[in-house]
Amino acid sequence: MKLQLKKIKIYDELSDETICFTAELYADGKMVATVKNDGRGGSTDVYFTEGWRSESAQQVIQYAKENPIVYKSPWGDLVGDQVEDQVDRLLDLWLEKKAKRMEGVL
Repeated sequence: MKLQLKKIKIYDELSDETICFTAELYADGKMVATVKNDGRGGSTDVYFTEGWRSESAQQVIQYAKENPIVYKSPWGDLVGDQVEDQVDRLLDLWLEKKAKRMEGVL
């Protein structure tokens, strides 16, 4: 399964402890959810367009469980096997690409 974020909007002025953003989550080219983080330190919210019990939602949830994100920390590895972990990783990758593009402009 290929997950992608599209229509990403960052709200720097609202970012406090985390990045405030909204986006659409696509799975294999089909929009399956809208996602957001309010920027106040909480986790990313996922709103599946067809509901959490839909087939598409269950497939994305299963994918996240089978492909966890591993975060390295001084206290040991932390494993993120939730959809919001996948979204946060996709956002990090998008931000890294954006920063590299901006380096080329400056």
